[in-house]
Amino acid sequence: MEARRDFDKRHYEKANETLEGLRYVTAGTRLGGEVLFLLGETAYKRGKYPEAESHYAAYLNTYQEGSFAEKAVYMQAMSKIRQIQKRKIGFFSFRSYIPHDRDITLLREARVLFEIYMGSYPSGEWFEAAAARAEELLLKEGRHELEIASFYLKKKNPRSALARAERVLDGDYPDSTKAAARDLAREAEKMLSSDGARQDL
Repeated sequence: MEARRDFDKRHYEKANETLEGLRYVTAGTRLGGEVLFLLGETAYKRGKYPEAESHYAAYLNTYQEGSFAEKAVYMQAMSKIRQIQKRKIGFFSFRSYIPHDRDITLLREARVLFEIYMGSYPSGEWFEAAAARAEELLLKEGRHELEIASFYLKKKNPRSALARAERVLDGDYPDSTKAAARDLAREAEKMLSSDGARQDL
């Protein structure tokens, strides 16, 4: 296929134009699966990460058992990661990082996809990479929840702080994250009990 040749030569814009022309005439066919998958690949290479995510998802919705399904799951997760990834300027380089101090919906969705990949492809090519990413994202989710709980404590809202801490304690977070959540929960409970004592006076 001409689009595949252009993709392999890194002519991503040209490949994308060809694939868009084939997209609807090949829909539902075996070739249509490859077209959808390659649309995801060319979008990813062009830095169009929401578009790439959409194409990978469309491929997986239609061709769950297709020959590109394994990579599509992994790359859909990576597309979500790229949408939230930021770059930090160092002395002589740029370093990419994933923030946890804002809406973490995409972060959580990416982690779930990496876990789906691990469950579906235990011997998969990207299993170790997916496992490392899932662990990193779970830590960031936990840190996000802890920071919100701390914020509520500072604002003298112990009920909301306790709810956030308990969310961490009920989750599959690492022991260090749960230990921090227990400390916050104790602080929130002390604040609640002292509030109750004051009301009884």
